[in-house]
Amino acid sequence: MVPYFQQNIAILPFDGDYGYGIVRTGAPVVRGIGQQRGSKHENSQPKNGGSVRIQLLAAALVFTATAASAQTKPVAPAPVAPVAPTEQPRNQRQGFWIGFGLGDGSAGVDCSSCATDRTSGLSGNLRLGGTLSQSVLLGFESNGWIHSEQGIDETLGFGSAVVVWYPSRTGAFYLKFGLGVMSYTATDGVDDFTATAPAGSFGLGYDFRVGRNMSITPFLNSLATSAASLKLNGTAFPTSEDIKVNLLQFGVGLTWH
Repeated sequence: MVPYFQQNIAILPFDGDYGYGIVRTGAPVVRGIGQQRGSKHENSQPKNGGSVRIQLLAAALVFTATAASAQTKPVAPAPVAPVAPTEQPRNQRQGFWIGFGLGDGSAGVDCSSCATDRTSGLSGNLRLGGTLSQSVLLGFESNGWIHSEQGIDETLGFGSAVVVWYPSRTGAFYLKFGLGVMSYTATDGVDDFTATAPAGSFGLGYDFRVGRNMSITPFLNSLATSAASLKLNGTAFPTSEDIKVNLLQFGVGLTWH
């Protein structure tokens, strides 16, 4: 039996002295390689068979070269859309912050036999701390007030731990809450009268940005004490009343965020 591939494929000589080609046939053939021109195998093929085989081979080579060229042709990269720069949030708050302010202060004393008149004087504050988030700041604040009249010099000071809360993460308005202590001193150069007490504070303000990290901050603070402990020249001063001190501050400051 002749194998199938030998029944359908004949290897025939080219138009030259040596060489071979491949064509399909419908009957068994005898494989011939390197047959010389003029052999009996050549006489069994059409006279123009070599030319046809050359044309088919040339067409196959052209098709192969074209396919390879198409595969190796460089492909232009897809255009990349430009990335817009990230916009910084308004009134950005981060890291360490510090501020100070000056203004007017109105001090008063609350007791059953005390005068209701209030006394004005120069007042200011210093505050600093850290940022927990865009809405919450923690820190320490010192508030002071001074007044001199008829040879008597008065000073009033508060020291408080404060929480500053911005209702809007991108807003500039804030509310402030604090707890601490108060110290009051009055002296005429001979006698010293002092008072100390626990104190609380409430404040509000608005940061008008004048730079990336700097604001002009108008503020309003209210500070008050519980019953004060009084001393005259370092000795406890007896009293039958609870004496409380309060201070109202308003002014303008600078804040660095």
